[in-house]
Amino acid sequence: MKSRRNNRINTEGGQARLLPKQREGGQAVFLVVIVLLTVSMMFIARIGRDMLAQSDLVRRHNISQQAAAVAESGLEDLSYRVREGMQFDPVETLDVAGEEVVTTTNSEAGVTSIESEAEVNELIRKKSALFVTGIPANFQYAVQTTGSGGVSINGGNITGNLYSNGSVSGAGLAEVTGDASVSGETNQIDSLTVSGDATADVVSNSIVSGDAYVGDEIISTIVSGETLMGSNLPEETNFNFDEDALYQLKIALSSSGSVYFGPCPYTITGIETLGNFFINCDVIISNNAVVNLTGPVWARGDITISGSPEFRFDSGLGPKGVILIADEPTDRVSKGRIIISGNPTINSGSEGNYLMLRSENEFSAITVSDYVSGNLVLFAPNGAVTLEDDAEVSGIYADSASVNDNSSVNYDTNLGNLIFEGVSDDLWQVSHWAEVE
Repeated sequence: MKSRRNNRINTEGGQARLLPKQREGGQAVFLVVIVLLTVSMMFIARIGRDMLAQSDLVRRHNISQQAAAVAESGLEDLSYRVREGMQFDPVETLDVAGEEVVTTTNSEAGVTSIESEAEVNELIRKKSALFVTGIPANFQYAVQTTGSGGVSINGGNITGNLYSNGSVSGAGLAEVTGDASVSGETNQIDSLTVSGDATADVVSNSIVSGDAYVGDEIISTIVSGETLMGSNLPEETNFNFDEDALYQLKIALSSSGSVYFGPCPYTITGIETLGNFFINCDVIISNNAVVNLTGPVWARGDITISGSPEFRFDSGLGPKGVILIADEPTDRVSKGRIIISGNPTINSGSEGNYLMLRSENEFSAITVSDYVSGNLVLFAPNGAVTLEDDAEVSGIYADSASVNDNSSVNYDTNLGNLIFEGVSDDLWQVSHWAEVE
Protein backbone atom coordinates (compact mmCIF):
# COMPACT_ATOMS: atom_id res chain seq x y z
CA MET A 1 0.00 0.00 0.00
CA LYS A 2 1.09 3.56 -0.64
CA SER A 3 2.13 5.54 2.38
CA ARG A 4 -0.27 8.30 3.45
CA ARG A 5 2.20 9.72 5.93
CA ASN A 6 2.53 13.07 4.27
CA ASN A 7 -1.23 13.65 4.36
CA ARG A 8 -1.53 13.14 8.08
CA ILE A 9 -1.07 15.47 11.01
CA ASN A 10 2.02 14.67 12.97
CA THR A 11 1.18 14.53 16.64
CA GLU A 12 4.51 13.38 17.98
CA GLY A 13 5.53 15.04 21.19
CA GLY A 14 1.92 15.94 22.01
CA GLN A 15 1.76 18.85 19.55
CA ALA A 16 -0.05 19.04 16.21
CA ARG A 17 2.11 20.08 13.34
CA LEU A 18 1.14 20.83 9.70
CA LEU A 19 2.80 18.63 7.30
CA PRO A 20 4.55 20.31 4.30
CA LYS A 21 1.66 20.08 1.80
CA GLN A 22 -0.84 21.41 4.36
CA ARG A 23 1.42 24.31 5.18
CA GLU A 24 1.72 25.30 1.52
CA GLY A 25 -2.09 25.16 1.01
CA GLY A 26 -2.69 27.44 3.99
CA GLN A 27 -0.25 30.03 2.69
CA ALA A 28 -1.98 30.02 -0.71
CA VAL A 29 -5.37 30.61 0.89
CA PHE A 30 -3.94 33.41 2.99
CA LEU A 31 -2.49 35.11 -0.09
CA VAL A 32 -5.80 34.84 -1.95
CA VAL A 33 -7.62 36.43 1.00
CA ILE A 34 -5.07 39.28 1.14
CA VAL A 35 -5.43 39.93 -2.60
CA LEU A 36 -9.23 39.89 -2.39
CA LEU A 37 -9.20 42.25 0.57
CA THR A 38 -6.81 44.62 -1.22
CA VAL A 39 -8.92 44.65 -4.39
CA SER A 40 -12.09 45.16 -2.35
CA MET A 41 -10.53 48.07 -0.44
CA MET A 42 -9.36 49.67 -3.70
CA PHE A 43 -12.83 49.23 -5.20
CA ILE A 44 -14.49 50.69 -2.11
CA ALA A 45 -12.03 53.58 -2.11
CA ARG A 46 -12.73 54.26 -5.80
CA ILE A 47 -16.48 54.25 -5.20
CA GLY A 48 -15.94 56.58 -2.27
CA ARG A 49 -13.91 59.01 -4.37
CA ASP A 50 -16.52 58.91 -7.15
CA MET A 51 -19.30 59.54 -4.67
CA LEU A 52 -17.40 62.45 -3.15
CA ALA A 53 -16.68 63.86 -6.60
CA GLN A 54 -20.32 63.46 -7.62
CA SER A 55 -21.44 65.07 -4.38
CA ASP A 56 -19.06 67.98 -4.97
CA LEU A 57 -20.28 68.32 -8.56
CA VAL A 58 -23.90 68.43 -7.42
CA ARG A 59 -23.00 70.96 -4.73
CA ARG A 60 -21.20 73.22 -7.23
CA HIS A 61 -24.05 72.88 -9.71
CA ASN A 62 -26.56 73.96 -7.07
CA ILE A 63 -24.37 76.90 -6.08
CA SER A 64 -23.97 77.86 -9.75
CA GLN A 65 -27.72 77.73 -10.24
CA GLN A 66 -28.15 79.88 -7.17
CA ALA A 67 -25.68 82.44 -8.57
CA ALA A 68 -27.51 82.40 -11.91
CA ALA A 69 -30.84 83.04 -10.17
CA VAL A 70 -29.35 85.92 -8.21
CA ALA A 71 -27.87 87.43 -11.40
CA GLU A 72 -31.23 87.02 -13.19
CA SER A 73 -33.03 88.74 -10.32
CA GLY A 74 -30.66 91.70 -10.51
CA LEU A 75 -31.15 91.96 -14.26
CA GLU A 76 -34.94 91.82 -13.92
CA ASP A 77 -34.90 94.51 -11.23
CA LEU A 78 -32.93 96.98 -13.35
CA SER A 79 -34.89 96.06 -16.48
CA TYR A 80 -38.14 96.90 -14.72
CA ARG A 81 -36.78 100.27 -13.65
CA VAL A 82 -35.58 101.04 -17.18
CA ARG A 83 -38.94 100.18 -18.75
CA GLU A 84 -40.90 102.12 -16.13
CA GLY A 85 -38.66 105.19 -16.27
CA MET A 86 -37.59 104.84 -12.64
CA GLN A 87 -34.33 106.09 -11.17
CA PHE A 88 -31.21 103.91 -11.05
CA ASP A 89 -27.49 104.40 -10.53
CA PRO A 90 -24.91 103.36 -13.15
CA VAL A 91 -23.56 100.75 -10.69
CA GLU A 92 -25.77 99.25 -8.01
CA THR A 93 -25.35 96.47 -5.45
CA LEU A 94 -28.52 94.62 -4.56
CA ASP A 95 -29.26 92.02 -1.91
CA VAL A 96 -31.09 88.96 -3.22
CA ALA A 97 -31.87 86.25 -0.64
CA GLY A 98 -28.77 87.14 1.33
CA GLU A 99 -26.48 87.19 -1.72
CA GLU A 100 -25.10 90.25 -3.51
CA VAL A 101 -25.56 91.07 -7.17
CA VAL A 102 -23.82 93.98 -8.91
CA THR A 103 -25.56 95.63 -11.87
CA THR A 104 -23.85 97.96 -14.34
CA THR A 105 -26.06 100.10 -16.60
CA ASN A 106 -25.06 102.29 -19.55
CA SER A 107 -27.49 104.49 -21.48
CA GLU A 108 -26.78 106.39 -24.68
CA ALA A 109 -28.85 107.54 -27.65
CA GLY A 110 -31.93 105.54 -26.76
CA VAL A 111 -29.97 102.34 -26.10
CA THR A 112 -29.54 100.96 -22.57
CA SER A 113 -27.30 98.00 -21.75
CA ILE A 114 -27.42 96.19 -18.40
CA GLU A 115 -24.94 93.64 -17.04
CA SER A 116 -25.69 91.73 -13.86
CA GLU A 117 -23.00 89.76 -11.98
CA ALA A 118 -23.49 87.51 -8.95
CA GLU A 119 -20.87 85.52 -7.00
CA VAL A 120 -21.85 82.73 -4.60
CA ASN A 121 -19.06 80.73 -2.91
CA GLU A 122 -16.56 81.90 -5.55
CA LEU A 123 -18.78 80.80 -8.45
CA ILE A 124 -19.66 83.70 -10.79
CA ARG A 125 -22.60 84.02 -13.18
CA LYS A 126 -23.20 87.02 -15.47
CA LYS A 127 -26.22 88.03 -17.51
CA SER A 128 -26.84 90.96 -19.83
CA ALA A 129 -29.69 92.71 -21.59
CA LEU A 130 -30.02 95.42 -24.21
CA PHE A 131 -33.01 97.75 -24.39
CA VAL A 132 -33.88 100.23 -27.11
CA THR A 133 -36.73 102.68 -27.54
CA GLY A 134 -38.88 102.54 -30.62
CA ILE A 135 -41.38 100.48 -32.59
CA PRO A 136 -40.86 96.70 -32.62
CA ALA A 137 -41.21 94.54 -35.74
CA ASN A 138 -40.86 90.79 -35.99
CA PHE A 139 -40.85 89.61 -39.60
CA GLN A 140 -40.46 85.82 -39.92
CA TYR A 141 -40.82 85.58 -43.69
CA ALA A 142 -38.99 86.97 -46.71
CA VAL A 143 -42.40 87.64 -48.26
CA GLN A 144 -45.72 87.72 -46.41
CA THR A 145 -49.03 88.73 -47.94
CA THR A 146 -52.37 88.91 -46.17
CA GLY A 147 -54.80 89.63 -49.02
CA SER A 148 -56.50 87.36 -51.52
CA GLY A 149 -54.25 88.66 -54.32
CA GLY A 150 -51.41 86.44 -53.12
CA VAL A 151 -47.94 86.41 -54.70
CA SER A 152 -46.84 86.35 -58.33
CA ILE A 153 -43.23 85.40 -59.16
CA ASN A 154 -42.28 85.83 -62.81
CA GLY A 155 -38.57 85.27 -63.34
CA GLY A 156 -37.79 86.30 -59.77
CA ASN A 157 -36.62 84.46 -56.70
CA ILE A 158 -37.19 84.57 -52.97
CA THR A 159 -34.41 83.59 -50.59
CA GLY A 160 -36.18 82.61 -47.39
CA ASN A 161 -39.68 81.50 -46.45
CA LEU A 162 -42.87 82.69 -48.11
CA TYR A 163 -46.33 82.92 -46.55
CA SER A 164 -49.48 84.01 -48.34
CA ASN A 165 -53.19 84.18 -47.57
CA GLY A 166 -53.78 83.95 -51.34
CA SER A 167 -52.47 81.76 -54.15
CA VAL A 168 -48.83 81.78 -55.23
CA SER A 169 -48.08 81.49 -58.93
CA GLY A 170 -44.74 81.29 -60.70
CA ALA A 171 -43.32 81.55 -64.19
CA GLY A 172 -39.88 81.78 -65.79
CA LEU A 173 -37.83 79.73 -63.30
CA ALA A 174 -39.57 81.22 -60.28
CA GLU A 175 -38.01 79.91 -57.07
CA VAL A 176 -38.45 80.00 -53.30
CA THR A 177 -35.36 78.70 -51.46
CA GLY A 178 -37.20 78.15 -48.17
CA ASP A 179 -40.73 76.94 -47.38
CA ALA A 180 -43.80 78.13 -49.27
CA SER A 181 -47.03 78.16 -47.24
CA VAL A 182 -50.48 79.14 -48.52
CA SER A 183 -53.60 79.33 -46.37
CA GLY A 184 -57.24 79.03 -47.44
CA GLU A 185 -59.27 76.46 -49.33
CA THR A 186 -58.90 76.41 -53.15
CA ASN A 187 -55.73 78.54 -52.92
CA GLN A 188 -52.77 76.97 -54.66
CA ILE A 189 -49.05 76.89 -55.35
CA ASP A 190 -48.56 76.72 -59.10
CA SER A 191 -45.48 76.54 -61.37
CA LEU A 192 -42.98 77.12 -58.59
CA THR A 193 -39.67 75.56 -57.54
CA VAL A 194 -39.61 75.21 -53.74
CA SER A 195 -36.36 74.18 -52.02
CA GLY A 196 -38.12 73.51 -48.72
CA ASP A 197 -41.63 72.28 -47.91
CA ALA A 198 -44.75 73.33 -49.84
CA THR A 199 -48.13 73.66 -48.13
CA ALA A 200 -51.37 74.51 -49.95
CA ASP A 201 -54.83 73.19 -50.73
CA VAL A 202 -53.66 72.56 -54.31
CA VAL A 203 -50.08 72.12 -55.51
CA SER A 204 -49.63 71.99 -59.29
CA ASN A 205 -46.88 72.03 -61.93
CA SER A 206 -44.18 72.53 -59.31
CA ILE A 207 -40.94 71.00 -58.04
CA VAL A 208 -40.72 70.51 -54.27
CA SER A 209 -37.43 69.44 -52.71
CA GLY A 210 -38.93 68.93 -49.26
CA ASP A 211 -42.33 67.55 -48.28
CA ALA A 212 -45.66 68.52 -49.84
CA TYR A 213 -48.54 69.13 -47.42
CA VAL A 214 -51.60 69.10 -49.64
CA GLY A 215 -55.15 69.78 -48.53
CA ASP A 216 -57.04 68.61 -51.60
CA GLU A 217 -55.14 67.95 -54.84
CA ILE A 218 -51.63 67.61 -56.27
CA ILE A 219 -51.18 67.90 -60.04
CA SER A 220 -48.07 67.31 -62.20
CA THR A 221 -45.68 68.01 -59.33
CA ILE A 222 -42.35 66.38 -58.47
CA VAL A 223 -41.87 65.92 -54.71
CA SER A 224 -38.52 64.70 -53.34
CA GLY A 225 -39.86 64.17 -49.83
CA GLU A 226 -43.22 62.87 -48.69
CA THR A 227 -46.61 63.87 -50.06
CA LEU A 228 -49.14 64.14 -47.25
CA MET A 229 -52.66 64.42 -48.59
CA GLY A 230 -55.47 65.80 -46.45
CA SER A 231 -53.05 67.98 -44.50
CA ASN A 232 -54.30 70.85 -42.39
CA LEU A 233 -53.72 74.23 -44.02
CA PRO A 234 -51.99 77.11 -42.24
CA GLU A 235 -54.19 79.60 -40.45
CA GLU A 236 -54.41 83.09 -41.89
CA THR A 237 -51.90 85.41 -40.28
CA ASN A 238 -51.39 89.13 -39.88
CA PHE A 239 -48.17 91.11 -39.73
CA ASN A 240 -46.21 91.02 -36.50
CA PHE A 241 -45.89 94.78 -36.29
CA ASP A 242 -47.05 97.23 -33.62
CA GLU A 243 -49.69 99.25 -35.49
CA ASP A 244 -50.77 101.10 -32.35
CA ALA A 245 -47.22 102.38 -31.89
CA LEU A 246 -47.15 103.50 -35.53
CA TYR A 247 -50.44 105.37 -35.06
CA GLN A 248 -49.01 107.17 -32.02
CA LEU A 249 -45.87 107.91 -34.02
CA LYS A 250 -47.85 109.65 -36.76
CA ILE A 251 -49.74 111.72 -34.21
CA ALA A 252 -46.47 112.78 -32.60
CA LEU A 253 -44.86 113.64 -35.94
CA SER A 254 -47.75 115.83 -37.07
CA SER A 255 -48.15 117.59 -33.74
CA SER A 256 -44.80 117.85 -32.03
CA GLY A 257 -42.11 117.19 -34.64
CA SER A 258 -40.78 119.46 -37.37
CA VAL A 259 -43.56 120.33 -39.81
CA TYR A 260 -43.36 121.42 -43.46
CA PHE A 261 -46.37 122.83 -45.35
CA GLY A 262 -44.87 124.17 -48.58
CA PRO A 263 -44.02 125.03 -51.20
CA CYS A 264 -44.68 121.59 -52.61
CA PRO A 265 -43.33 119.15 -53.58
CA TYR A 266 -40.56 118.78 -51.01
CA THR A 267 -37.47 118.10 -53.15
CA ILE A 268 -34.06 116.75 -52.06
CA THR A 269 -31.21 116.77 -54.58
CA GLY A 270 -28.23 117.54 -52.35
CA ILE A 271 -27.11 116.71 -48.80
CA GLU A 272 -29.88 116.84 -46.19
CA THR A 273 -30.63 115.51 -42.72
CA LEU A 274 -34.08 114.01 -42.36
CA GLY A 275 -35.81 112.82 -39.20
CA ASN A 276 -38.76 113.43 -36.84
CA PHE A 277 -40.37 115.28 -39.70
CA PHE A 278 -43.93 115.71 -41.01
CA ILE A 279 -44.13 116.85 -44.65
CA ASN A 280 -47.55 117.95 -45.87
CA CYS A 281 -46.56 117.34 -49.51
CA ASP A 282 -45.24 114.86 -52.02
CA VAL A 283 -41.53 114.13 -51.53
CA ILE A 284 -39.01 113.77 -54.37
CA ILE A 285 -35.49 112.47 -53.69
CA SER A 286 -33.38 112.45 -56.83
CA ASN A 287 -30.01 112.82 -58.55
CA ASN A 288 -27.08 112.14 -56.22
CA ALA A 289 -28.82 113.29 -53.07
CA VAL A 290 -27.36 112.23 -49.72
CA VAL A 291 -29.97 111.78 -47.00
CA ASN A 292 -28.76 111.43 -43.42
CA LEU A 293 -31.56 109.65 -41.54
CA THR A 294 -32.01 110.53 -37.88
CA GLY A 295 -35.61 109.44 -37.30
CA PRO A 296 -39.04 108.73 -38.84
CA VAL A 297 -40.65 110.82 -41.57
CA TRP A 298 -44.29 111.05 -42.63
CA ALA A 299 -45.00 112.43 -46.10
CA ARG A 300 -48.68 113.25 -46.62
CA GLY A 301 -48.51 112.34 -50.29
CA ASP A 302 -46.28 110.28 -52.59
CA ILE A 303 -42.57 109.51 -52.14
CA THR A 304 -40.59 109.29 -55.38
CA ILE A 305 -36.95 108.18 -55.37
CA SER A 306 -34.89 108.31 -58.58
CA GLY A 307 -31.32 108.70 -59.76
CA SER A 308 -28.59 107.44 -57.43
CA PRO A 309 -29.34 108.88 -53.99
CA GLU A 310 -27.64 107.57 -50.86
CA PHE A 311 -29.37 107.00 -47.53
CA ARG A 312 -27.21 107.01 -44.40
CA PHE A 313 -28.12 106.15 -40.81
CA ASP A 314 -27.04 108.61 -38.16
CA SER A 315 -24.75 107.04 -35.55
CA GLY A 316 -27.13 108.22 -32.82
CA LEU A 317 -29.68 105.63 -33.98
CA GLY A 318 -27.56 102.78 -32.67
CA PRO A 319 -29.03 99.41 -33.77
CA LYS A 320 -32.37 100.86 -34.89
CA GLY A 321 -34.06 101.31 -38.23
CA VAL A 322 -35.97 104.23 -39.74
CA ILE A 323 -39.49 104.38 -41.24
CA LEU A 324 -40.44 106.64 -44.15
CA ILE A 325 -44.24 106.77 -44.40
CA ALA A 326 -46.27 107.77 -47.45
CA ASP A 327 -49.90 108.32 -46.49
CA GLU A 328 -52.63 110.71 -47.50
CA PRO A 329 -55.49 109.66 -45.17
CA THR A 330 -58.12 111.43 -47.30
CA ASP A 331 -57.05 109.69 -50.53
CA ARG A 332 -55.58 106.21 -50.22
CA VAL A 333 -56.59 105.30 -53.76
CA SER A 334 -54.37 107.61 -55.83
CA LYS A 335 -51.99 109.05 -53.20
CA GLY A 336 -49.60 107.71 -50.60
CA ARG A 337 -47.61 105.73 -53.17
CA ILE A 338 -43.87 105.00 -53.13
CA ILE A 339 -42.09 104.80 -56.49
CA ILE A 340 -38.40 103.88 -56.79
CA SER A 341 -36.30 103.91 -59.94
CA GLY A 342 -32.60 104.42 -60.53
CA ASN A 343 -30.02 102.96 -58.17
CA PRO A 344 -30.47 104.17 -54.59
CA THR A 345 -27.99 102.95 -51.98
CA ILE A 346 -28.74 102.31 -48.32
CA ASN A 347 -25.65 102.41 -46.11
CA SER A 348 -26.12 100.81 -42.69
CA GLY A 349 -23.71 101.41 -39.86
CA SER A 350 -25.25 98.79 -37.56
CA GLU A 351 -26.96 95.40 -37.91
CA GLY A 352 -30.35 96.88 -37.03
CA ASN A 353 -30.16 99.78 -39.50
CA TYR A 354 -32.99 99.00 -41.94
CA LEU A 355 -34.93 101.48 -44.02
CA MET A 356 -38.64 100.67 -44.04
CA LEU A 357 -40.73 102.26 -46.77
CA ARG A 358 -44.34 102.15 -45.61
CA SER A 359 -47.29 102.97 -47.88
CA GLU A 360 -50.95 103.12 -46.91
CA ASN A 361 -52.13 103.19 -50.54
CA GLU A 362 -54.79 100.53 -51.22
CA PHE A 363 -53.82 99.65 -54.81
CA SER A 364 -50.36 100.07 -56.38
CA ALA A 365 -48.71 101.02 -53.14
CA ILE A 366 -44.96 100.46 -53.77
CA THR A 367 -43.12 99.93 -57.06
CA VAL A 368 -39.38 99.30 -57.29
CA SER A 369 -38.17 99.15 -60.89
CA ASP A 370 -34.40 99.09 -60.67
CA TYR A 371 -31.50 97.83 -58.59
CA VAL A 372 -31.47 98.85 -54.94
CA SER A 373 -28.48 98.22 -52.69
CA GLY A 374 -28.74 97.79 -48.91
CA ASN A 375 -31.15 96.90 -46.11
CA LEU A 376 -34.58 97.80 -47.46
CA VAL A 377 -37.97 96.59 -46.19
CA LEU A 378 -41.17 97.29 -48.15
CA PHE A 379 -44.40 97.41 -46.16
CA ALA A 380 -47.82 97.99 -47.75
CA PRO A 381 -50.47 96.39 -45.54
CA ASN A 382 -53.37 97.55 -47.73
CA GLY A 383 -51.93 97.48 -51.25
CA ALA A 384 -49.61 95.80 -53.74
CA VAL A 385 -45.81 95.76 -53.87
CA THR A 386 -44.09 95.20 -57.23
CA LEU A 387 -40.41 94.47 -57.90
CA GLU A 388 -39.09 94.75 -61.47
CA ASP A 389 -35.82 94.92 -63.42
CA ASP A 390 -33.26 93.37 -61.02
CA ALA A 391 -34.66 95.05 -57.93
CA GLU A 392 -33.41 93.54 -54.67
CA VAL A 393 -34.84 94.04 -51.17
CA SER A 394 -34.67 92.36 -47.76
CA GLY A 395 -38.38 91.77 -47.18
CA ILE A 396 -41.87 92.40 -48.57
CA TYR A 397 -44.95 92.61 -46.32
CA ALA A 398 -48.07 93.57 -48.21
CA ASP A 399 -51.64 92.83 -49.21
CA SER A 400 -50.24 91.29 -52.41
CA ALA A 401 -46.83 91.12 -54.09
CA SER A 402 -45.15 90.59 -57.47
CA VAL A 403 -41.48 89.69 -57.91
CA ASN A 404 -40.50 89.89 -61.59
CA ASP A 405 -37.65 90.22 -64.08
CA ASN A 406 -34.69 88.80 -62.14
CA SER A 407 -35.74 90.67 -59.02
CA SER A 408 -35.13 89.05 -55.64
CA VAL A 409 -36.04 89.16 -51.99
CA ASN A 410 -33.19 88.08 -49.71
CA TYR A 411 -34.31 87.49 -46.14
CA ASP A 412 -32.00 88.40 -43.29
CA THR A 413 -32.48 86.87 -39.82
CA ASN A 414 -32.17 90.37 -38.33
CA LEU A 415 -35.69 90.99 -39.66
CA GLY A 416 -36.99 88.73 -36.92
CA ASN A 417 -36.10 91.28 -34.24
CA LEU A 418 -36.13 94.85 -35.51
CA ILE A 419 -36.68 98.09 -33.64
CA PHE A 420 -37.51 101.26 -35.56
CA GLU A 421 -36.81 104.71 -34.20
CA GLY A 422 -39.78 106.48 -32.62
CA VAL A 423 -40.20 110.01 -31.33
CA SER A 424 -40.41 109.38 -27.57
CA ASP A 425 -38.39 107.50 -24.96
CA ASP A 426 -41.28 105.88 -23.13
CA LEU A 427 -41.48 102.65 -25.18
CA TRP A 428 -38.57 100.34 -24.33
CA GLN A 429 -38.13 97.08 -26.22
CA VAL A 430 -35.87 94.14 -25.36
CA SER A 431 -33.30 93.77 -28.12
CA HIS A 432 -31.07 91.23 -26.36
CA TRP A 433 -31.24 89.09 -23.19
CA ALA A 434 -28.64 86.37 -22.56
CA GLU A 435 -26.10 84.83 -20.21
CA VAL A 436 -22.53 85.91 -20.83
CA GLU A 437 -20.69 83.86 -18.16
